[in-house]
Amino acid sequence: MSASTSAETSVVSTGGGSPYVALGDSYASGAGPAGVKDTECDRTSGSHPSPIAKFFTVAGPRHTFKDVTCSGATTRDFRNARGSGPRQINALNPDTGLVTPPLGGNGVGFSSVLAACARLASPDRDGSPCERYFTADGKDVLEERVATMEGRVRGVLADIRRRSPHAKVIVVGYPALFPDDGAACPEVPFAKGDFAHLRDTTKKADRALARQAVAAGAGTSFADTYTRRSATTCDDPATNGGSSP
Repeated sequence: MSASTSAETSVVSTGGGSPYVALGDSYASGAGPAGVKDTECDRTSGSHPSPIAKFFTVAGPRHTFKDVTCSGATTRDFRNARGSGPRQINALNPDTGLVTPPLGGNGVGFSSVLAACARLASPDRDGSPCERYFTADGKDVLEERVATMEGRVRGVLADIRRRSPHAKVIVVGYPALFPDDGAACPEVPFAKGDFAHLRDTTKKADRALARQAVAAGAGTSFADTYTRRSATTCDDPATNGGSSP
């Protein structure tokens, strides 16, 4: 089940008359595919909120939809304006009935990490140069970033609850980008040993998001898109689901 399907299933039980607000980063905005609806935020019709928005359109005018997802957004952008757009938090109000906030990947620096892994792989295709690069004094730098991200997500969820006390909040996790067994994909320019490290970092980020969804209490849940889209081979269609955060 994809992020869109997981969230869409939950929409049906939110009750009538309450609007839906989509928050988040490029994974939420659908950055990359065709059908761009907002060039500044790279928001496309391929985003996971899109099918949910269609449900609200069919349900009638009282079921409004607000999409403030934006490529490159971090937990900081939730409270601060990004580009010419308003703060994401401004889209929330006491009548909001559903919120989907996938946030955190950019705080970990997933995009820059992937770029670094590709750059470092050339002289050491069989090793794990990216893992070594992101290890300082025996500590996993990416793991520390995930811990920082988790604290910020906790604050975002608390702000969502204060703004929209009756909303159902679905924290959407990140999908498997590569085979879950850590096997290398020949068409991806990373060193063989780095695939497992990237897999583990994604899983750590998802576990952090899941923990905060549980900690937020009643009305907040976690949509696991990793295990439902976990690939077993490099050409598995599951590896093509969702944009990179």
